[in-house]
Amino acid sequence: MLFRSTELTYQVRIPSFAKAAGNLLLLRLALNDFADDIMEHGERTQPIVFPSTTHETEIVEIALPDKYAVDELPPPVRIDTAVASYESLTEVAGSLLRNTRQLEIKGLTVEKNRLGELKEFYRKVSASEAAAAVLKPR
Repeated sequence: MLFRSTELTYQVRIPSFAKAAGNLLLLRLALNDFADDIMEHGERTQPIVFPSTTHETEIVEIALPDKYAVDELPPPVRIDTAVASYESLTEVAGSLLRNTRQLEIKGLTVEKNRLGELKEFYRKVSASEAAAAVLKPR
């Protein structure tokens, strides 16, 4: 078998995960950073070679606090380039806040002439990862 899928499921409790902003709560929804900083350390002179193509999915579900309701959700994000693609969608499912993200690295090698495209891609992914849901008191 050439392709093997791995799934990890875990539950965590993170005290003070939400950040207070007045009477609002801000929740950053990405637990793992997909955005890589390989493009942020000066000008590259060589292509980038990834160890493999990849398709990663992260689903984060956060139980909404009883005394809070969703005020604002991050907008959906879809970035599709020849090099990589990324999607993020945040939704309310009953008493859960669910964020689903997918990252796909499409090829092993990113040639020097595509490095600007990859850099811009990772900047957009990083901005998406920093987005927060806003909760307000009921």
